[in-house]
Amino acid sequence: MIDWAATSSEFGYTALPKSKRPKVVCSCDECGKTRIIAIRVKSNVVDGQMPWVCPSCVKLRDSESISSKMTEQWADQDYRQQRVESSKELWESTDYRALHSTAVKTAMQSVDMSSILKKRYEDPKERQKHRDISIALWNDQAFRERVAVGIRGSAVLNGAPSSLHTVFAGLLDDIGVDYVAEQNIGPYNFDFCILIPDGRDILVEIHGDYWHNRADAIQRDNRKSSYALRLADQYDFMVIWEFEFYTNGRVFDRLKQKLGIEPVEQIEFDFSDVSISEIDARTARVFLTQYHYSGSLGRGGTKFGAYLGSKLIAVVVYSSVGRKETATTLGYKHSEVLEISRFCIHSFYHKRNFASWFLARTNRLVKTKCLVAFSDSTFGHIGTIYLASNFIHIGVVKPTYWYVDKSGWVMHKKTLYEHARSLRMTEREFAEAKCYRKIFGAQKDKFIKIIEEHN
Repeated sequence: MIDWAATSSEFGYTALPKSKRPKVVCSCDECGKTRIIAIRVKSNVVDGQMPWVCPSCVKLRDSESISSKMTEQWADQDYRQQRVESSKELWESTDYRALHSTAVKTAMQSVDMSSILKKRYEDPKERQKHRDISIALWNDQAFRERVAVGIRGSAVLNGAPSSLHTVFAGLLDDIGVDYVAEQNIGPYNFDFCILIPDGRDILVEIHGDYWHNRADAIQRDNRKSSYALRLADQYDFMVIWEFEFYTNGRVFDRLKQKLGIEPVEQIEFDFSDVSISEIDARTARVFLTQYHYSGSLGRGGTKFGAYLGSKLIAVVVYSSVGRKETATTLGYKHSEVLEISRFCIHSFYHKRNFASWFLARTNRLVKTKCLVAFSDSTFGHIGTIYLASNFIHIGVVKPTYWYVDKSGWVMHKKTLYEHARSLRMTEREFAEAKCYRKIFGAQKDKFIKIIEEHN
């Protein structure tokens, strides 16, 4: 209907003027939303009023009509069967699948999804709406289990190992032992079988904390473990849990102890043989999970890797500073400062001056006015590589805490927190369940490097 009060306030008239296509303010007859429209056919206005429904309500009404019709159709068993058979017939055609794949790729390339999503999430109401939907879904146990099953099934169908399996395979490669992935023995499939010449091979199971803590999985794992232990004359057996990968060096040391391997000598190389390139998040994450004391990628950012041939031997990550005050106290905008959030060298490739050499070269590859770095003296880091790379020590940060289990293995506090959250547990609940205790450490030193000339 026409809102004459709003029309008068907006345009200054209370009846249709003689002008062509006069504008009025209309209020939707269904939702009450107002909108300025132009009257194209004046005969639609009877006694100063006309019905009007906004486009959103028209679309909703049409979708409800279509939905009702489709519901009625799909209630017919014969109709459902007909659609299933016709879909199967189409997908049996290689040409159709290729055509469909090409059409989807073309459609995705023609749409800038990032700008569409960015524009949508600029609206606080839209963000809150999607947040509420996500929370409601993840509070549904059945939904979480369907997602877990879907992810696991997708990895199996695509022949893709999980990230934990990739990390473990990398550790075995570093040690230099032969192994078989996905080893079938009797009725069971084991994640890895480490081949031991003149001895018992080692069967290895890697257990994800969420999946293998479900009641049905626990029963299945117990049966599998019992079967493996009955083969003790042929195989040794070990289980590695997901949380162990997030404690730097723990899995690696367990392996070396199991295999009776002495510490490996450092590998010699020339800096001229090392190439530096930007790497993706997955590559960086796998490397850092193996060799960085935090056991994680952190908040991400621009990631660089140092390669000796095809071997990744070092990773550095440049991230936006976590706190705005970190930049403003230095006299810069938040966007003008980057933090070296991760720096890690493969345990076999530590060499004098390599750290500062790698750091100095990647410093030149990032666009920023100032770099910030922290060294954690708790883990024996005193900032030597930063001072060697022309950073300036500007102060200290108060001590933080980390976690230690009963065997002395250390887990970074953020790693434990993030892992606990993924299991829908509090930090304290996870620490108690895995027998970790909180320990406060030493101070962190803060360093900066001004590189404004690079911009």
